[in-house]
Amino acid sequence: FPYTPGASYNLPRASVEHTVDFMVNLCDQAATNLPWKPDEPVSETGRWTKAGAMALKCKILQFAASPLFDSDKPYYDGSYTMDKGQDSCVWYGNYSKDRWTRCLKACQDFFNALSQNGYYELTEPTGKTSDDYRLAFRNAYVSEASTEVILGTRSSGSGKDTQYFWTQLTNSRNERYSYCPTEEFIEMFPWADGRPFNWDETQKEGKLDYMFIHGDSLKPGTSAYNKASDKQMLVNRTYTRDPRLYETVQINGDLQTYSWNKGATTGNNIEAWVNGSDAGMGPQNQSGYFASGYGNNKYVLGTSSTLLRKQPQWVVLSLNDMILTYAEALLQANDDNTGALEQVNKIRARVGLGGLAECNPSEDLKTNKANLLEEILRERACELAMSDSRYFDLIRYKRADKFAEKLHGLQIYRLAPTNNGKWTRVTDMWWNGDKKKATGPTDYRFYEPSHFDFERVDIKIGARTWWKGFDVKWYLEPFPQTEVNKGYGLTQNPGW
Repeated sequence: FPYTPGASYNLPRASVEHTVDFMVNLCDQAATNLPWKPDEPVSETGRWTKAGAMALKCKILQFAASPLFDSDKPYYDGSYTMDKGQDSCVWYGNYSKDRWTRCLKACQDFFNALSQNGYYELTEPTGKTSDDYRLAFRNAYVSEASTEVILGTRSSGSGKDTQYFWTQLTNSRNERYSYCPTEEFIEMFPWADGRPFNWDETQKEGKLDYMFIHGDSLKPGTSAYNKASDKQMLVNRTYTRDPRLYETVQINGDLQTYSWNKGATTGNNIEAWVNGSDAGMGPQNQSGYFASGYGNNKYVLGTSSTLLRKQPQWVVLSLNDMILTYAEALLQANDDNTGALEQVNKIRARVGLGGLAECNPSEDLKTNKANLLEEILRERACELAMSDSRYFDLIRYKRADKFAEKLHGLQIYRLAPTNNGKWTRVTDMWWNGDKKKATGPTDYRFYEPSHFDFERVDIKIGARTWWKGFDVKWYLEPFPQTEVNKGYGLTQNPGW
């Protein structure tokens, strides 16, 4: 509204309940006047639809039903009651399971409408290889024609900044584009069959070399060696972890080039070890694109001509998120572990992972609500990475423990054989160094490295203030004090 200095206004901040109801009502009104799906052509996919309005309603009610607002205790000590008998502006004032029931009903309405109207569906793989799973997962969020995207936002124009030129950022290794994943995040991704990854167990078994990529060196004199186009690269390369990991993060040993026709990976291996061709000294100095030992790969799509000069798309609402939201609502509203597991397993099956309960037998996920909720939140982190989903999940569940947890990076050291049959660390590049220098197949430098030392290290450069003590006031950000000072009734969030 136009604000006139000196004028008297009385517009007190609305309660949580009033604000939620107001937004939900807008979604309901919009849903009655919008088409279910976007009109043709595909370029219309960024516009609001009935499906988008119904999905947004589910997301609003999911947040409202979460413990940040729906609890017997406020997240911050102090007065919450507002004038004129209104409920709290940052807290419902009590806990009611009915709020989860309301969210569940909205999810059921959405999926009932989907059943009647169709169109939106998960992007499924065409085969059962890691490349097949990766291609499906990537196409689901990046393709303008994806039927998994309910609402995306993008910028249009003729300049490079508003076109898919930014898909090439990974090639520049520019620190301005760094968003380095942490070791804790990497360890959320299970093994390729769906079993949970455990660092201590894998280290005890002596199989840390297997935790990303596993392959063999070609043996001179064999028929395979004679036929190979590149005798120096690993063969029988196996991706041992959840395919979503390689699509989200640039991983040591993965291949750099991605074919959009078949989804096959080719080209040079990613060298994320200390002084590797890609990482350089970044992991040791905790700087640059691989500061944590990992580089971001989500929304960074290489130089594919299939994507260049097309509109950048950032996914706001998507079907995979809706399925996981539905799973959470089933669990919270009805204590329905079975129904929740069924929904989560739809997401896992798309990338070849086994059933969640079957892969975690010690967690008793078919009856243990708390354990299943934790697994749903972990699954959301893997499936919806780099979309702020994890950040807001931790906020709405008041996870101060996670915000205060000190995080780590990974320092990888390449190992080379010595004359006495042992292994020693070397800090040499391979495809940009030793591969070119090697004298032949009897020279260890000839073969792509496959043995490494791994060290989890504290993140010190760019360490979060939270790690020195998390203040729960940070669950909600402050309003600009200049706005509060205008005196029309806006109250500041607690603690600020």
